[in-house]
Amino acid sequence: MSEKNILKGIFSESYEFFYNISLGGKVANLVAIKNNKITAFEFIKHSTEISTAIGQSLHYLNDANRVYIVIPPEEKNLVSQSTIDTLKQSGIGLIANNHKVDILIEAKEFEKNNISVIKDIKDKFNSNKNHDEKSIKEHIIKILEEHSDGLTISDISKLTGRNRLTVSKYLAILEA
Repeated sequence: MSEKNILKGIFSESYEFFYNISLGGKVANLVAIKNNKITAFEFIKHSTEISTAIGQSLHYLNDANRVYIVIPPEEKNLVSQSTIDTLKQSGIGLIANNHKVDILIEAKEFEKNNISVIKDIKDKFNSNKNHDEKSIKEHIIKILEEHSDGLTISDISKLTGRNRLTVSKYLAILEA
């Protein structure tokens, strides 16, 4: 089940969803737009990644009205009280998500005049619609050939301009 389908548990279908969108100079895993309001989501697999996710999320707040960090439900008890306090103080929400969405901390909604950002997101999405799976794989292969000494997923992500999760997906496809 995709993140989009799971998050429809809290966001109605009238939202427009965009994956791997640049906000505030960083790439958000998922962006939902409705009524000229942007909600950004940063998905992590382990609570140990939450500090990095907070840093990313603070960048998203340059453009987004709300930001959530999404963690697996089994990780929610591993988030420290000081991290919870930091999230609340920053206005960043926290969601535990698997087959059920559990909002642990509600994100603060910030007022933004982000109509131009929304237009840019939609324009970029429409221009990238035809950027098919084959060209993404070819781009990753080219980067790997140019860096025969090896790269991390984060390195490949930066070089392709794609999210780490997307790069991981395509690396698994290429490996198979």
